[in-house]
Amino acid sequence: MSLAPTSTVEYDLNAGPLHQTIVKLGLEDDKMLKKFKMTLRSFSFTYNNFSSLNGLCVIGNVDVTPNTHAYKIMSHKNSIKSGALWHSLKQRIENGFQTNFGFRFYNSVFHMGQ
Repeated sequence: MSLAPTSTVEYDLNAGPLHQTIVKLGLEDDKMLKKFKMTLRSFSFTYNNFSSLNGLCVIGNVDVTPNTHAYKIMSHKNSIKSGALWHSLKQRIENGFQTNFGFRFYNSVFHMGQ
């Protein structure tokens, strides 16, 4: 099992293996290689107010309400339905993850005479 990148891993790669390889090849004076740096891609994602669904897969009974950025699982009195929003790329979570979300529950049952 590999560990997630640390905040210094990009620097470590550029100062270590990349620099050593350039020196071994005798290319340390090459002007183009002096500008070359390795950059690591971040696989994290953020959905502020869910204003966009880019990268999410809607599965099952999820109702998307336009302009309110609300996603709700639709169910009826005598049925059991489920739904989910999944990110399209697998995320590495073996070292933990952070999330913030909220729920709003309400009673939508209408009683006659009230």
